[in-house]
Amino acid sequence: MLTKEEGDNLEAHIYYTVKGSDFLADQDVVERLVYSMPYEIYQLDHWGMPWSHNKMVLLLNEVLGDILFQELHSHRTVGFFEMQTLYDRCLNHDNIDFYNEWFCTSILTGLTAIEMKTGEFVKFKSSAGIVCTGGAGRVYAFSTYAYSSTPDGIDMAYRAGLELKDMEFVQFHPTGILPSGILISEGPQQ
Repeated sequence: MLTKEEGDNLEAHIYYTVKGSDFLADQDVVERLVYSMPYEIYQLDHWGMPWSHNKMVLLLNEVLGDILFQELHSHRTVGFFEMQTLYDRCLNHDNIDFYNEWFCTSILTGLTAIEMKTGEFVKFKSSAGIVCTGGAGRVYAFSTYAYSSTPDGIDMAYRAGLELKDMEFVQFHPTGILPSGILISEGPQQ
């Protein structure tokens, strides 16, 4: 437990996650996610993730908006630091290849992709894979998502006959300013 002394517990996190989904979330999946989260957080910390620390060198928490459970943060840029930490960790392994600036076009017995720099079309063969394409927030006229957040990955999975689940869950940031998409932080101002 990361913040037992502040009243946090895993059951409360499970409840608020399920409640936040209007009780539509797969509750078994939420429970598994929450119970495995402390290990993953400590693993990222071990790998060098620069979490904010309090005086006791424990992971610091921040209350955001009206969410009653605490959320770990890393100088308000969790995603950036997490990607950097995972990327740095991957560089330690010779069997991980990166294909930067490639655009996937379809899923077959592997996938097809175009190298954006040269226009070369390539088929990658694989017996298994994980589709992690991010959100599809740019299907809406106003969005705070990056312009690259299109539903291309979801479309590829659909065309390949893969099962899509919970397509109604699209995250919107509640403090985006129209029409620019600039975000107002919900966290305490410093």
